[in-house]
Amino acid sequence: EFVELKAPSPFSLPLMVERLREKLSTEKLADRLQRMIRDAQGVADA
Repeated sequence: EFVELKAPSPFSLPLMVERLREKLSTEKLADRLQRMIRDAQGVADA
């Protein structure tokens, strides 16, 4: 069941921070994708 909130809940903070961080990033999209691929490969190798 979904409940519509008038304000963000405390549980939404990590999602909101991530979204804001991506909007404010000076990192180019290609650089961000390369970093994400490296991070994913590092997790797969671990």
